Amino acid sequence: MQNMAMGGLVLFSLACTGSSQKESVNIEIDKQTIPMGRSVTVTARVNIKPGNSTNDYLLLPYVNQRRWGSHERPDPDGNATFLLPLPNPGKNIIQVVAVKAEPGKWMGSSRSDFIMIGSFLPDTGIFSKEITVSVEKRSIPAAQNDGHLFCIQWEPWFTNSNSSWHGAEAVPVIGLYDSYNEDAIRQHVLWFMDLGVDFIMPDWSNHIWSKKHWNEIDNGARAIVHATTCFLEVLAKMRVEGLDVPKVALMPGLSNGPPATMTALNEQLEWIYQNYVLNPRFKGLFQDYDGKPLMLILDTGAVGHKKGTAKSAFTVPFFEMTLSLKEQELDAFRRNQEQVDDTHFTIRYVSSQNQVTRHHELGYWSWMDGQLEPLVTYYDGKPEAITVTPAFFGLMGWTAPEAYGKRGGTTYIESFKYAFKSKPRVIFLHQFNEFAGQGEGH
Repeated sequence: MQNMAMGGLVLFSLACTGSSQKESVNIEIDKQTIPMGRSVTVTARVNIKPGNSTNDYLLLPYVNQRRWGSHERPDPDGNATFLLPLPNPGKNIIQVVAVKAEPGKWMGSSRSDFIMIGSFLPDTGIFSKEITVSVEKRSIPAAQNDGHLFCIQWEPWFTNSNSSWHGAEAVPVIGLYDSYNEDAIRQHVLWFMDLGVDFIMPDWSNHIWSKKHWNEIDNGARAIVHATTCFLEVLAKMRVEGLDVPKVALMPGLSNGPPATMTALNEQLEWIYQNYVLNPRFKGLFQDYDGKPLMLILDTGAVGHKKGTAKSAFTVPFFEMTLSLKEQELDAFRRNQEQVDDTHFTIRYVSSQNQVTRHHELGYWSWMDGQLEPLVTYYDGKPEAITVTPAFFGLMGWTAPEAYGKRGGTTYIESFKYAFKSKPRVIFLHQFNEFAGQGEGH
């Protein structure tokens, strides 16, 4: 009895020590089982020593000992909530760790191993207990396009030599990621499948600015190519699981910056065909369009069309600045280019701000128009493409008076009405993850 009493006293003493002196993190989840790709809500509370401030801490969620999900600062009471989508079936062990935040850092820390997903558990910090969530496999019905195809733009830009997160306007719900992270890619694809997306468009539009040949591309472009290969590999793996994944159509660029030569573009198209389309691992992953894989080429200067003019492109001051040529120079450049090689692909050109450039009248699709009523592009007299938008910039950029923000989804709903009205063959959804594309203040 004495030993038991002594044991009880020791336990009581430890409990008092833990509650009054030791800092701790407690977590709870709203459900123990979820379907693959859906989310679990995690609530966390950090308990700190008297006199310390919760603002001194950063809360980091981990799944199976790897960083996953957005990092959060606790509120003054020490509470934070995480919405964690879980893309991988099986047991998912969740833990939250509190680490010291860095003063003056808007993200709370400059340590990539803290804020970037995929990193292993840190050696130091205040660790919560582990909670297990069971993620169940599920089938996802294939998109029913009924003669209409939904396309979504996807950025493979988040690499060390390309976009970073220092100027991002928000932290993605899955956390800050690089484009090689297969879990991030898988979660994106699962979301696209639930949305009914028919094909995904990785953005290669900045690869060959001012280049005469494809083999002149820099390390940033090569990193994006590798990230796209990782993306295709994830699609191939998901297909092996029996999932009917969306197809793919790439978007290289010809003249959305300093124009490249048509020779460089044609060499790029040949590389894509030889390395991706003919790759047995990726067979069947590319969107068929009129009997060949679809290729969308961003060309704001209308270099690819003999009836294009610099004057039409320069109605957008931003285009005049980025194209980096005078009107006479751009028109002369266009006249000296060879034709695009459409041997392997069905080619469609893409411009932007068609409400002023009128490039849709040349058969160009739009990356984004600058008004609530997007322009419809026709082919053989039938509506072929329209770009609906959650937000859009004006002629002078995102801070222009005529630019529209998301407005709680209203902009998207209002622009989508015109897709219902015109019923084109392709409905294009732009900028799914174009975070960090603009610096702060732009």
